[in-house]
Amino acid sequence: MYDRVYSHFVSSSTHRDTILRVLGQIIIAEDIPLHMDVIRFPANTTHPDRIAMILGLERRAILQAIADVRMTPEVGHTDIKIQDPIFQDFLLDRSRSKELYVDLDDARLTLQLAAPIRKVFGAQGTCTIFPCIRFGMTPTPFIHSVFSRVFPGPNMPWNNNSSMRLQDMYDRVYSHLIINSPNRDTILQVLGQVIVAKDMPPDVDTIGIPANSASLKRITAILGLTCNLVMQLVTEFHSLLEAGDEDSDIMIRQPSFLEFLLDSSRSQELYIDVNDALRILRHAHIRIIFDTEGM
Repeated sequence: MYDRVYSHFVSSSTHRDTILRVLGQIIIAEDIPLHMDVIRFPANTTHPDRIAMILGLERRAILQAIADVRMTPEVGHTDIKIQDPIFQDFLLDRSRSKELYVDLDDARLTLQLAAPIRKVFGAQGTCTIFPCIRFGMTPTPFIHSVFSRVFPGPNMPWNNNSSMRLQDMYDRVYSHLIINSPNRDTILQVLGQVIVAKDMPPDVDTIGIPANSASLKRITAILGLTCNLVMQLVTEFHSLLEAGDEDSDIMIRQPSFLEFLLDSSRSQELYIDVNDALRILRHAHIRIIFDTEGM
């Protein structure tokens, strides 16, 4: 009986697709660390303005969608909450909610890409691209035209009549963010060490830190950088990377970004050669031994 009530409220809304995307962001926020995130709101909050920025919508659209199912979500002074845990269970159980199912992987992908896409394409770009993600649609000529304005020139891999995969669009976003960074070469070196660390044995190495650690402290020792600089880089790329203090690992938020970096056909001059990263690591060990022993 409850499921039929929930289905009625959501299905009868003229903002059905929006409310499902909003609910996805409300649910995943519960498990996100508190520290300020890429869009300048505490990451585990569900403020209407924060959700509007993530989804590329106006605040009014968020509140209208919530109003359509006001018996379930509650809008407080700051956050939007789901009052009824059974409603949340319904949304996350595909066998019950069917076409109203909220896919948390889609919601996390939307959050992870919100900042870089917004930075490159603005709110309109965010608004038009993310529905394509959710429903598996081919990007429209309008989205192509957005990309054409941002990346003009004869080397564009598409035109208004061509089909372009979302992966290609994201790759352009990744490339844009790295190429336009004043710290381009340094961030690629940092990313190289983050990537090789995951396959290293856990033994404590010559740096005095487990070899499979991608912590700020270990990477700064390997590359001869300061913790402040590496943290600045993580902050610059906070939509794609995360880290806590100097003892915590730098994490790549999105598998698609990692795949981009390791696929030379996609990343081209931004490609991370794991063998080069390992050479840097070996040279760092020799340098540290020499520095330690005063040779």
